[in-house]
Amino acid sequence: MSRKKLLSHETFPGLADRIREVRGSLTQEKFGKLLGISKAQVSKYESRKAVPPSATIDKIASTGNKTREWLLWGAMKGELKENVEDFKKPAPGTSGIADPYLFAAVDTSVLAQIISGVEGVLLKKKKNLNPVRKAHLVSLLYDRFQETGQPIDRDTIEEFLRLVA
Repeated sequence: MSRKKLLSHETFPGLADRIREVRGSLTQEKFGKLLGISKAQVSKYESRKAVPPSATIDKIASTGNKTREWLLWGAMKGELKENVEDFKKPAPGTSGIADPYLFAAVDTSVLAQIISGVEGVLLKKKKNLNPVRKAHLVSLLYDRFQETGQPIDRDTIEEFLRLVA
């Protein structure tokens, strides 16, 4: 399956709007220069004709002082912190530990299935992820499950793996 089919604006609803929000009052040309891409490419991202590659997603998020997750999925049920600076602040009710998520009940059986799926995909692809990236991947997949209520399949794991690898 091609990247084009896997990564679409249907996968990341609202991405185009959040890119425009990050761009703010800058012209597409000036924004593109900041990112090292063309005005035409910025236009494609904002008009939902293309999804930026992982490196460009990181540049856009960084340019707007936003998190990659916010850029891709927006505020998930109000729980995900939006700005990079928010990572430095402790989550309410914690003992001074900064965390991008407010703690909530976790469905451990779903979490175990996601972890097992991730391990299976990594094994099959003969790929290793450092523990931080693996935890990030599992967290993103769990959030996706919470949003959609749909089981996380191999294609979804591979799609998200491309984003964090």
